[in-house]
Amino acid sequence: MDADRSRGRGLRRYLQKGGFLIVDDFKRPGDFGSPGWEPFEANMRRVLPDVRFFDMKATHPIFHAFFEIDDLDIVPQAYNAGKPIFRGVFEDNDPD
Repeated sequence: MDADRSRGRGLRRYLQKGGFLIVDDFKRPGDFGSPGWEPFEANMRRVLPDVRFFDMKATHPIFHAFFEIDDLDIVPQAYNAGKPIFRGVFEDNDPD
């Protein structure tokens, strides 16, 4: 069995059972050698072919589950990355 497919299947099963995945540090393409967001999104489509990414707002309950995070206006890092973007994936692509 191809190792990449096996890992993809394992991640899919984990997420479908309610697993939680956090990734960060996507820079603009080319900044510090970064390929940007697109390769990550393409690989996630291999794991979850019908996945939709939704921009998140500070009002979402996930930002109030452990810590109270009332706003997502975070000061950008020193490498001039611009304002951070928070995205989420929801069961059955339903953000409600």
